[in-house]
Amino acid sequence: KLMAAYGGSLQLGLLPNHLFPSGHLFFIQRALHRLGATPVAVHLTFQNCDQSGKRHRMREGGLWLVDDVAPHFLPAGGLLSYEPDLPPELTSRFGESKLPPRNLRLSDQLVQDHFALVNHQLAQLRSALRLALLLNRTLVLPRFVCGLETVTNFAHRGIRCLGSNGCRMALPYYCPADHVLRMHYWRGVMPQLPALQIGYREWSLLENFHSRDPEALAAHYSPDSTLRVRVRASTARPCDHCGEKGYVGGGERRRGTPLASVGGQALTP
Repeated sequence: KLMAAYGGSLQLGLLPNHLFPSGHLFFIQRALHRLGATPVAVHLTFQNCDQSGKRHRMREGGLWLVDDVAPHFLPAGGLLSYEPDLPPELTSRFGESKLPPRNLRLSDQLVQDHFALVNHQLAQLRSALRLALLLNRTLVLPRFVCGLETVTNFAHRGIRCLGSNGCRMALPYYCPADHVLRMHYWRGVMPQLPALQIGYREWSLLENFHSRDPEALAAHYSPDSTLRVRVRASTARPCDHCGEKGYVGGGERRRGTPLASVGGQALTP
């Protein structure tokens, strides 16, 4: 549907959102993943942490294609990745039916449940980061799960688009790293310079490497060059409420690598 403008010299129209999605539609609602659609372009809106957040989101989504194989995919010292523990007692507390009819308050139990879920993941991230620093390895960030949507500029009920036409978001959801971490701090670009530079990569690094050069991936990250370490007695529990293609019941969930799987050069046990 077109509309004439500037005395008929220009035709204006709406671009279809399944081909030109907003950042919320693509990264948060993951609508195109459910539809199996490939966008022409993604507008990097509804994100945090300025340029650092935008670049990291594009890497998470496999859309940032300008990284050199080395050092991005083959950092010096190798990689350290881990499978986060996401117990059902923390991931099963959310859903649209549990959202209040008003904007959330800090005292709400649902907000406390969200913090409990995120803090559980941050504690694991802290331990993994310490291991990565001690071993001089680059940390592959986990795929975070959030109970409530992170919105920094206005109050809401738990989902930003709730009540909007076409909103198809459910809780909990796979959230971008900038919904949990301040990516410009991790990047070391603003506002303060870090005393220690953190080496990190997106959770989808190996998938992106496989899409770009599967032979190089197999050559550099073979089973012979990988050491799998179980840090705790029990096995990490995946999120049983998070579908790979969407959210609750959204399809088969993808299992990550085993807990503290170290890629690159083999370590001596």
